[in-house]
Amino acid sequence: MEFLMKKSIKRINIISIFAILSLTSCSIGIIDTSSSDSTSTNSSSSNFTSSTISSSSSSSYVSSDSSTSNISSSSTSVSSSISTSSSSSISSSTISSSSTSSSSTSSSSSTSSVEKKISMIDSLVLNVGETYKLEYEINFTPLESVSWLSENESIATVSNEGLITAKKEGNTKISIIVDGLKASCNLIVKDDNKEISITMYGINDFHGSTVEKNSNMGILKYGTFLKQKGKEENTVLINSGDMWQGSLESNYNHGELLTYAMNDIGFDCFTLGNHEFDWGAKYITSNMQISSSTPFLASNIYHFDIENKKVLDHADELGEKYTIKTLESGLKVGIIGVIGSDQITSISSQFADEYTFINPEEVIKEISDDLRVNKGVDIVVVSAHASAADMTSKYGGIAEYSSVSNKKYADVVFCAHSHQYELEYVNDVPFIQASSNGVAYSKVTLNYSKGQVQSYEATNTENLALDISEYDTSLSNLYNKYKTETDAIGSETLAYVSGTLYLSGTNSIANLVVKAIADEATNQGFNIDYSMCNNGRASVKGNVTYADLYAALPFDNEVFIVKALGSEIRNEAKYSSNYFYRINEESLDDTKYYTIAVIDYLALHRNSSRNYDYFPSAEIIGKLTKDGQSIYNYRDITHDYLLKNSKITASDYSKNLSQFKLI
Repeated sequence: MEFLMKKSIKRINIISIFAILSLTSCSIGIIDTSSSDSTSTNSSSSNFTSSTISSSSSSSYVSSDSSTSNISSSSTSVSSSISTSSSSSISSSTISSSSTSSSSTSSSSSTSSVEKKISMIDSLVLNVGETYKLEYEINFTPLESVSWLSENESIATVSNEGLITAKKEGNTKISIIVDGLKASCNLIVKDDNKEISITMYGINDFHGSTVEKNSNMGILKYGTFLKQKGKEENTVLINSGDMWQGSLESNYNHGELLTYAMNDIGFDCFTLGNHEFDWGAKYITSNMQISSSTPFLASNIYHFDIENKKVLDHADELGEKYTIKTLESGLKVGIIGVIGSDQITSISSQFADEYTFINPEEVIKEISDDLRVNKGVDIVVVSAHASAADMTSKYGGIAEYSSVSNKKYADVVFCAHSHQYELEYVNDVPFIQASSNGVAYSKVTLNYSKGQVQSYEATNTENLALDISEYDTSLSNLYNKYKTETDAIGSETLAYVSGTLYLSGTNSIANLVVKAIADEATNQGFNIDYSMCNNGRASVKGNVTYADLYAALPFDNEVFIVKALGSEIRNEAKYSSNYFYRINEESLDDTKYYTIAVIDYLALHRNSSRNYDYFPSAEIIGKLTKDGQSIYNYRDITHDYLLKNSKITASDYSKNLSQFKLI
């Protein structure tokens, strides 16, 4: 029995169910309500049910069968406001009555009032053949005997002592009735010997690809497909990060459109990627606050003392450590969301200095053991904003068996960040990634029986194969609302480009950017020697609109004016991802200091030890600004340059030209 009790405790989502009783003298009125059924929960969901009764009793009684370890440690009256991190369903009813009966036991002429309650778990998962004794607490002496009721005794029975016996697979409700008050527990019975198929769909690195274009399916087609799949039984939708940053339609509202879209689609998690930090943590927090149904995951993101290089507490304001979804089959899926620890260097340091990404493997192992042993989770999924290559080479231990749970730390790992098609196996655990920008999705089907995953089928599928003829109505309404706001801005024609300015390479848009930065710095009175930025994200040609420019330069990098050592400038200029414009006609002297206009990501870059490494000797002497704009970023500088130079010839911005080379 002790073993069964412990095994069952892992499967419960503990919460107090209240039956509130208001005392007046002698007269009793009774109303009872029952909580609604629920088959899907996460770690922060809750349901409440309550009843109110008038009574003359004021004594306190705790059932001798109760165990406070199985009851929520906090109790909240339904008359007060209840706040949780996700939606709560609260049902209550009240009846009041009065009496002048002379049989009152109170000698006082004043009317006293006290709240009475029953507290009991509201959900439970058992396997066929398992037993579990429901515990409860009441704070009054019952006038009548306690009775128990099962709504469907073919699924589960309950004895007069509250001992549940699971009979067959299905859902039912177990209720306790005390003096006419009723509290209920939703019970799911599953059959571990029966093979259950679970389907998981994963996306990664959407990068704001809201509008359908070429192989990018856009949020309407992509979202409609995923929403349809998410409604199927025993299905999980995974989002492994870098969702917002990358287009005018998403950047303009700082990810708000796509956060609402994730909620509408029904994603079961959203793991933060490095580009979620591009506007600073405040926008992660604000988006999390409007995310009513999709949990943000930040399992290994912690606060950091940059001066003392000390890891502090978990960054709860950015996301949870895990979430749990209970499937229609009764299986519990725990999802852990991590980001590669070295990606802290991929974020502009002014937005990253107060955080650190600790070792994902250590975090995954610790949380996995807790989920399996203490939370009753059957399947553990890792959503990692890191490539499969990184996860398998650096953190492959998550595919091993735990000495604590005797199961693998992870059953499947959805990956991201490198924008590649990846599918690797370690100890039969799939590590999978599906490109980027909405061009594909990952699908993993698990077959589960006898307490563990028996087999996998994992594939990546290009979205060009999607047959979606009609878009989801609510997604369309959401899309049109936000798209209207950005269409007028994005349709502005800036210039005509003869030829193509590619995202990288010899004729790169970045060469045009460094020329625009150099001109603007000179116009603002800075006597610079060089300018520098990194590569773009998309090519432009023909009539270039502001939306086109936004896709090519999606980041909001400011431009700093710094004094830096020649050797540091030379070191950065040699990287193919960096682009360089020269005003100074003299040869670069490694021992001399020069003035350079450079984007903030490069100027303030820190390494994994959290030390400045690109320009460690740099002194910031200013930055480019514009009246009326709080930030004058490199994209807006380029925007103004294109308006001034309405006809652009791509070959004039070639790396082969002398001004784009060091001498």
